[in-house]
Amino acid sequence: MFYLTNFSYFEPYLFPLHLIKGKAKYIKKNVIIGPYPNKRELKILKEKLRITIVISLLNPNLPPEKSLLNDELKNTKELGLKFYNYPFNYFNLKSEYNLSMIKKIKSLIEKNPQEIFYIHCYFGKHRVKLVEEYTKNETLY
Repeated sequence: MFYLTNFSYFEPYLFPLHLIKGKAKYIKKNVIIGPYPNKRELKILKEKLRITIVISLLNPNLPPEKSLLNDELKNTKELGLKFYNYPFNYFNLKSEYNLSMIKKIKSLIEKNPQEIFYIHCYFGKHRVKLVEEYTKNETLY
């Protein structure tokens, strides 16, 4: 029963989950997508890739993701990064709700071309792929 209440076992950078997480990659000159970053990874993203804004697609209604969001909020603050949460529904990816979140993300990116964004979901393979698909295109529909 303890494992159900301690969600640190589900952190995507821990063994064995780290074996299946995606890799960070550029989808635009100033936009990188990838998996959830722990504090060490955030520091590397900031120092080496010069990210200034982190956009999380994690959903606080999912208990393991809520725990990760709380850690991430603390970590981004400590590292002096701006943080936004646009929670996506995990299922029904192309829902109207998720597409409305993508519009908000695109607007934030367009209004801040001088910033370097890191956008992530849990493993960097599912929800960020939707952002990649719609960010490359000019229109959502």
